[in-house]
Amino acid sequence: MQLHEIAATFLITIVVLRCLEAGAARLGLLDLPAGHKTHAAPTPVVGGIGMTASLLTVWLMEDYSPREVSLLAGVLPLLVLGVVDDVRHLRATTKLYLTSAVIVVALVPTGVLLRDLGGLWPGAEVATGALAVPLTVFAAVGLVNAFNLLDGVDGLSGTVALGALVWMLLLAVYVGADRHAAFVALAIAAVAGFLLFNLRLPGRLRARLFMGDAGSLVLGFVLVWLAITLSQRQSMEVAPVVMLWVLAVPIADTVATMVLRVREQRSVFAPGHDHIHHLLLQRGYGVNRAVLAIGAASMASGGVGVALWLLRVPDWVSLLGFLLCAATYLYHFLSAWQDLGRPVGLPRRRHREEAF
Repeated sequence: MQLHEIAATFLITIVVLRCLEAGAARLGLLDLPAGHKTHAAPTPVVGGIGMTASLLTVWLMEDYSPREVSLLAGVLPLLVLGVVDDVRHLRATTKLYLTSAVIVVALVPTGVLLRDLGGLWPGAEVATGALAVPLTVFAAVGLVNAFNLLDGVDGLSGTVALGALVWMLLLAVYVGADRHAAFVALAIAAVAGFLLFNLRLPGRLRARLFMGDAGSLVLGFVLVWLAITLSQRQSMEVAPVVMLWVLAVPIADTVATMVLRVREQRSVFAPGHDHIHHLLLQRGYGVNRAVLAIGAASMASGGVGVALWLLRVPDWVSLLGFLLCAATYLYHFLSAWQDLGRPVGLPRRRHREEAF
């Protein structure tokens, strides 16, 4: 991948997003303040379309392997599903079923599966065998959902995705996965272009546009695809446990929020301000400070996982470390909400399902 292709992706993203921003109202792609949404003004929800269009425009100019067809088979229908949801606001369960179906069709026929979990048991490699398909689908749907739910404040999802992609780029380069490295570099350029519109930059009080479900579903799937394919290569593969560290923030946030809701006898699909970014805002963080803190935590987590792998720490030790950190985070997350009282906007009554 040449530097000019990366630059082209970045510039195409900016141009496409600027055009979509101008036409968002005519296309019906405006996110209106309502319900549990906290933004102050109608905002174009076109980031996902712009990022995907620019990324695929440059990437498809190159030859791609049959295995990479699985990436297209997931990205394109999830983009359409996300746009439909951004316009029509599908029920969470409907979107969950449709997302699961897309993931099954995209990954299973092409063999992009979690067949080997690495040395998660002392002295033994753990193969999934007959459980490869259900485990892959469960993990993929869960991560796409987790990334979707993280999209709650300006700049957060893009920042976390950018951090994860940076670690995946370094891993791909290290193991000699040149095709993966080239694609990840393009994805980084697309996300960086989007963040110019989505971050609260100096002199801007709010995001100019959102990525929408079209963006969070596509980016979530791209991260899933990269995590599986980089950790399941025939030689010099990255240990699968490293991907837990790289993607720790969306995983931990979703699990902790679900535990909180179950503990309070609320539906896990109920909308509310009870994710990690909402907690930080309640503790007095501004939006930019919250995004910086979560983004830094995501980068640090990925760095720990990569460092443990490079130092040849056994996979099962790395997993135990991850679980210990996750348990510590969960304890402090639940304690913090208990100290603050009930999460904002969550009275004990039946809610409409949260956007998946």
